[in-house]
Amino acid sequence: MKIVITASGKEQNSLTRQQFGRCPYFAFYDDQSEEWSFEANPAAEESSGAGIKAAQHILDKEAEVLLAGEIGPKAWQVLGSSQVKVYQVPEISLKEALNIYKEGKAQPLTSPTTSAHSGKASSSGTGGESFNEKESSACTTENSEGLNKKRIAIATDNDEVSAHFGRCEGYTIVDYDENKIQEKFFIPNPGHEPGFLPRFLNEKGVHCIVSGGMGPKAQNLFSEQGIEYILGISGPVESIVENLLSGQLTGGDSFCSQNHSHGHGHGHGHHGCDS
Repeated sequence: MKIVITASGKEQNSLTRQQFGRCPYFAFYDDQSEEWSFEANPAAEESSGAGIKAAQHILDKEAEVLLAGEIGPKAWQVLGSSQVKVYQVPEISLKEALNIYKEGKAQPLTSPTTSAHSGKASSSGTGGESFNEKESSACTTENSEGLNKKRIAIATDNDEVSAHFGRCEGYTIVDYDENKIQEKFFIPNPGHEPGFLPRFLNEKGVHCIVSGGMGPKAQNLFSEQGIEYILGISGPVESIVENLLSGQLTGGDSFCSQNHSHGHGHGHGHHGCDS
């Protein structure tokens, strides 16, 4: 059986992408060979009709199961009349989404989940795609128990906090509320281009980033996205998470600037980092 998942990247640890028609990639999993394959979504850059083209592509690939976040009515016209079984999954890693399906915990869909789209939106996100309000919010969200849920990103290199937010291997994402971890996963760094990472992390719902250093231009860009930053941090990621939950995480001067004024503590005053 061939299973396809809407994906934000080409790794098993990449996040699922909620929007179907304009997702950057499709991840294919063959449950007989247990092999993964990835390919770009040919509909991602369409000015209109992306949902229909993406749905037809899924059928052409003879997929039997689709795991996605949101399905529009036009895409559903194609999928609903086919033999493809469609399930809704949250924004989690591709491996986690696959496991949810295998465990029978994925929500089956019998109708579209969103209203009609008006074509390709002008968005600051990758691939020119729009994001729904829930995805793009950098603020805390409220879960079913009424608790405030927060998402923090820790720039990570080999399980240690990276000295520079943009040149790290990736980001350890931690969801927590009431000082308890709800979920933790890793996102590979999609690439350090001017202005891209603040938008990228905002689209992932991150409200705060922890790093050793960050240039002043990047600080401004994160502030524009409504994302706070805690700098001058070093050490094992696990220890940093523990300090965060206990309220003992204190920032200092950015490793990238002697004049950084955000946070408290003793700065390192290192030079050589860019924005």
